[in-house]
Amino acid sequence: MSGPRMMMVALAALGAVAFTAPAHATALGDEISVSSEVTIGADGSIHLSGTYRCTSSAGVAHQIRATVQQESVRLGIGAGNVVCDGAERPWEAGAPAAFVPAVHGGEAKATAELQEIDMAGLVPRSVSTVARDSRAVTLTDQR
Repeated sequence: MSGPRMMMVALAALGAVAFTAPAHATALGDEISVSSEVTIGADGSIHLSGTYRCTSSAGVAHQIRATVQQESVRLGIGAGNVVCDGAERPWEAGAPAAFVPAVHGGEAKATAELQEIDMAGLVPRSVSTVARDSRAVTLTDQR
């Protein structure tokens, strides 16, 4: 193997070891978690929550995207405002009954993604996921 190629392999291996982070975190300290308890309210709405931590950069906005999947039903929910100041903060997401397909009490999978939106003025240039947590959850049906 040539010298430059050997150097690239060594740097790639070092990067894989040095920047390995838990599934819910990134090397830059952005992280998110989703709670293992998800509730279907008496009115049929669905609610999930967790925590996040992020830092902000100029020209970059953040959002949380949450997904609940049960059998063949997949529901995506936005989680409102995100404050990126380095502190751990709670997040909550909910969808009214009119937007909740046929979900029921029992096992499901929930995923939370902290996304970074690179803005060009008022227009998003790109959206990338900077932290993700996915886990088996229990849907508690209160209907």
